[in-house]
Amino acid sequence: MASLFVIAQAPASCGELVQGIFNGENFHISCPVSLYSRVKVTLNAEGRIVGPSSRWKTKETIKRTLSFFSEESLGVNFKINSKIPLGKGMASSTADIGAASLAIARVLKKKISPQEIAKIALSIEPTDGTLFNGIVIFDHRKGALFKFLGKVPDMEIFVIDLGGRVDTLEFNKKVSTKINQKREGEIREALKLVEKGIKGRDPGLIAKGATISAFSNQKILYKPDLDKIWKISQAAGALGVNVAHSGTVVGVLAKPNRVNFKELKDSLQDREIGEVFYKTKIVNEVLQCISTVEM
Repeated sequence: MASLFVIAQAPASCGELVQGIFNGENFHISCPVSLYSRVKVTLNAEGRIVGPSSRWKTKETIKRTLSFFSEESLGVNFKINSKIPLGKGMASSTADIGAASLAIARVLKKKISPQEIAKIALSIEPTDGTLFNGIVIFDHRKGALFKFLGKVPDMEIFVIDLGGRVDTLEFNKKVSTKINQKREGEIREALKLVEKGIKGRDPGLIAKGATISAFSNQKILYKPDLDKIWKISQAAGALGVNVAHSGTVVGVLAKPNRVNFKELKDSLQDREIGEVFYKTKIVNEVLQCISTVEM
């Protein structure tokens, strides 16, 4: 009997465009970018889930996706090829989980929606809205909020990793509700600007809202070089900055071909700001099956 192998991919996130509390609910606005995790799955005759031991979240995703389809007895081999760094606030786990769940559905020749994948993901850990096409408002803890804002206009992002790692699970347990409540006015303004910017396809408004949220988040997870990054980037022609609100990266937002990213990188490195740099862009199409091969 012929068998299939399937490869699915899901994108990283350059942090979030906005994150905070709105009407008492946690939410963020997604910021999917063109760095990907690819997960390859094949069914096996052993009845076991076999793959890298360090990727326990992916293994658990496969187990729960099989259960979703009432196929718990099946065995699966999986491999991960990811360009997304871990512990940086770039949704590496969400990408692995999303790609794995979609790959399992396809290898079983069944359908699964982004909402169903998100429910599986949320049963494992707080989850990013990058499972959904376009830009969305999403409650990364409970999945209670979901609103499609639209597709973002072409925007480049220069991702700056400031170093270190953040354990997202532990971080989300410690975030102060009181501090978030004090920030709610700033977050409402940031949300309003980003919504208006997406609706009007105005990169400047999107970046302005993201910048407000980024600096507001300094009260929760301080990034010592954020002010310097914004001043240097603004002088280089950037529109704004965004951050991983529970991670280590900062994004510089720009219209395509408006910022010389090599010069910006050199300028930041001259000031000993940043450890790793990526030039990328916001993407609107996220979860994809990129290969299905019958063996």
